[in-house]
Amino acid sequence: MSGALRLLVVATGISSMGNGLWLTSGVLFLVTSAGLSPIEVGVGLTVAGVVGVLVGVPIGAWADVTEPRRVAIAMLGLEAVATAGYAVVGSVQAFVPVATLAAIGLAGSNAARGALLAGLFGTAGAARARGMLRAAANLGISVGTVLAGVVLAIDSRPVYLAMIGLDVLTFLVAAVLYRPLPDVLTAGAVPRPVRRWAAVRDGRYLAVTAVNGVMTVQYGVLTIALPLWVATATNAPMWAVAPVFLVNTVMCVLFQVRVGRGLDEPASAARAARRSGWVFVAAVVLFALTAGLPPVPTVLLLAAAVLVHSFGELLQAAASFSLSFTLAAPHAHGQYQGVWGIGVGLGESAAPAILTGLLIGGGQLGWIGVGVLLAAAGLATPPLVRWASVERLSR
Repeated sequence: MSGALRLLVVATGISSMGNGLWLTSGVLFLVTSAGLSPIEVGVGLTVAGVVGVLVGVPIGAWADVTEPRRVAIAMLGLEAVATAGYAVVGSVQAFVPVATLAAIGLAGSNAARGALLAGLFGTAGAARARGMLRAAANLGISVGTVLAGVVLAIDSRPVYLAMIGLDVLTFLVAAVLYRPLPDVLTAGAVPRPVRRWAAVRDGRYLAVTAVNGVMTVQYGVLTIALPLWVATATNAPMWAVAPVFLVNTVMCVLFQVRVGRGLDEPASAARAARRSGWVFVAAVVLFALTAGLPPVPTVLLLAAAVLVHSFGELLQAAASFSLSFTLAAPHAHGQYQGVWGIGVGLGESAAPAILTGLLIGGGQLGWIGVGVLLAAAGLATPPLVRWASVERLSR
């Protein structure tokens, strides 16, 4: 591992620890300590998320024409400032701007980091590096989640404020770790200027982005569908969700990089996306079979389902990393990463409505519907990638 990649892995793990802290305990802090209603928190986070997703493209374009390292540092600084702002939130009027700034910082960090990876490691190397960063992020989130458990157990405002302080510190430390990285200018990779909104005008890239966005619904299977299913349709105890979810975390940390090997070209990445769709079908069948079983067999079958789903997730994530870089114009990786982030963000935002609608209304057949959706997206990926690759080769 190169020195630059080592710094990025450590920085990602540390900042992700802060994300794990906030994702696990932030909502409870806002409701019990900041005095917001659950509806106010939900609406505010939705508004912030939409704004954050949309600004990823202009921030990525900014990174393309300046230095992505400096933009990434600026975005980490924005995340630190916005996170600190949560400590003084006492109304929805204060919450929405703070949450929006935090979402802008997150989306901007992702876009700028994508441009930085492309500049440091090249197109194929950037996809492999993104896999390593995802493994580090999962490990960091896991540590943050454990720490958040302590915060939630104590459940007092001073401890919540200490949690916010630690979250701020993780972003600042990550920004410091970015400083020794070399400056790169992705716009200088080819002898022509960056076309304004090039990524937004690239219809073929947008098509692949859209189908990948559909596939990102799979991330909600374990965070949304699994707890809902366990609570409403199985005889398993609710505590079983945590250990079976740990299977996913361990697999992501240990195997994400390995699964991504050999996916350096659009065609191989597209085939991996197609395979992931069939793996998801196998997983949802196992999830559906847990309805009505005794507790012990249910937990064992849930663990098997999570194991299979996690392998599909590794394939889909690796394919996504590769396609986002290999189909992008080499002079505008920041823009293209911003556009890819919009697809991912919209897919993740739609996941709660899609998954709860299918499972609450359809039960076991709802799981089959989830599998059909993901398999269809996987099957659509190779032809769309072939179409997009024609444009790529003509650049």
